Amino acid sequence: MISSPTTGRWAEAMSTAQAAMRPAKRNASNPNFNSRYADQYSVAKAVQKPLSANGLAIAQGEKMVEGRLVVATRITHRESGEWQETHYALILPKACSAHDYAAAFTYAARIGLAKACGLAIDEDDDGNRASGRAGGGDRAGQQQQQRAETGRSQQDGQAVAAANEIMKRARGIENAPDLRDYMNSLSGLNEEHPAIKGVRRFLEQRLRTLEKRALAA
Repeated sequence: MISSPTTGRWAEAMSTAQAAMRPAKRNASNPNFNSRYADQYSVAKAVQKPLSANGLAIAQGEKMVEGRLVVATRITHRESGEWQETHYALILPKACSAHDYAAAFTYAARIGLAKACGLAIDEDDDGNRASGRAGGGDRAGQQQQQRAETGRSQQDGQAVAAANEIMKRARGIENAPDLRDYMNSLSGLNEEHPAIKGVRRFLEQRLRTLEKRALAA
């Protein structure tokens, strides 16, 4: 861990932010070890609002050091410029694909952010220890979870992109029958995803608005 020469105001702001933080919800599962964990979205959601409310900003970056992926998490106090930086490292396999690298970064960024904020969250190898696995088994489980997280992040991105496109098209529809037909044509969406639930509420609200406008005409 490294920091600016002084950290008094940073520490005061961070202390207040931590008091407002709630434990990250375990919203994802690792089927390999029958366990649940808080993914990157859950961790970020738990810390971003308290940090921002106290003038603290997050920045993360990565570099390779002797075969290890090192992710740095720096939290800076806006008014004073004081900061503190922590590091989380992972050993990457020798044959590391772009997908493996992205998965490792997602994993390390999540754990690094949680540790930098002192967020209440279980370590991800709890399931490995409980199952009695060690050494290579732990690493294999970690890599499997990294891949699962990258897949989940990609799914989140796809759902948000789909929701934005639907809302964009819906705003261009100016009468209730056409909007109703458009809503009925939507299929293949992950209806359980928060972004899709939100766009469904938007469509229903817009449909009511257009229906009221038609009755008033």
